[in-house]
Amino acid sequence: MSIIKSVINKYPYVLPLTAGIGLFLMSLCFDGKLSDLLINLSASLVIIPIVILLYEKVREKADAEKNKDLSNYVKMQADRELLTLLGNIAPLVIGTPTPGLNKVLKLLNMSSTRILNNIETKSIMVFFLATDWSLSEKAINELVSNDLTYNNLSIEERNNFIRLISAIRQLEIATEPRYYVPSGKPDDKYKVVNGNEIGGANKFENRYLLMVKTKKVEQFVVAAFNDININKYRRDYTLPMMAKGDGKKLLLDAVAEVLECVDTWHKLRGNEFLLDARHFRTARKSR
Repeated sequence: MSIIKSVINKYPYVLPLTAGIGLFLMSLCFDGKLSDLLINLSASLVIIPIVILLYEKVREKADAEKNKDLSNYVKMQADRELLTLLGNIAPLVIGTPTPGLNKVLKLLNMSSTRILNNIETKSIMVFFLATDWSLSEKAINELVSNDLTYNNLSIEERNNFIRLISAIRQLEIATEPRYYVPSGKPDDKYKVVNGNEIGGANKFENRYLLMVKTKKVEQFVVAAFNDININKYRRDYTLPMMAKGDGKKLLLDAVAEVLECVDTWHKLRGNEFLLDARHFRTARKSR
């Protein structure tokens, strides 16, 4: 009896289907209206559970698609924030004054040795050292604290974002002026202006644009933009700087920690960036 009960609990459609088949077999033993009645009852017992079973299968498929869409949405939002953060970090390591997706992908494929070599040999423009990292921290905090996102993240993924926030705070320390010395003079082909001077009012009051001179006389175009902590560096934003002493290792450790968090996220959610349904695959080298 216990075996029959466990089978019924596990497969609830077995009982009505069995009863339906039994009634159909009984109908073969009778004629006339009694046979017709048994056949009708048999058909009801067989068809109803089949319809319910099909409905549940369709619903499960729809729920799976819904969960997949939600997961992709969460990944897309996270990847956008990560790309923004990496875009701010890339100039600190690569040393070029203009960021871009190609430089982000280059950064993702750099070994720790290569990163340290760049930090020791390449100048970093104050424009990028003065980044307001608190905005990146706030963006990640808001992303993780959102109920929709939070419920879609595993415990490991949540812990990884907490670790990322800590790494961003390390970046704030690693880019402090006391760890850097001027390595040259400001380049007159660059100038920095507040975003409001170009396109009118914008919601980011400390967003500045790095302008580069074109071949035409006194004509500049936008080369990069950044949200700057104006109280951090009180000097020309186009001044090149180089890390000194402990600053080199602090910057290396902070950048490596961010890259490790990004790498962990991609291992958990696929080795790619998902942006507007377009996939940018990455191939990380071992560190």
